Amino acid sequence: MGGSNFVILPQKMIFDRCLSDGALRLYCLLLTYSSRLDMEVGVWPSRQTLATKMGRSLRQVGTYFRELVRAGYVTTERHGHRQTTRHLLGENDD
Repeated sequence: MGGSNFVILPQKMIFDRCLSDGALRLYCLLLTYSSRLDMEVGVWPSRQTLATKMGRSLRQVGTYFRELVRAGYVTTERHGHRQTTRHLLGENDD
């Protein structure tokens, strides 16, 4: 991960009562993999890597991803059978 010790989080996520704490933590973790501040970069960590770093199961990480997608904070694109690109949406994206 990059040399930064913090991430920039869209403020609306902090006040989104429909978003679980775990989903918010996952989003923050995904931000640590992004290389640009505009947050529209595809990130590529495996679910296993994310689960390990969060101390959660693969199933729970999948639940958090579905929450983020449902809330519109993450979009996904499938590329073949096993490869997925995730895009983090910035504060001004709707």
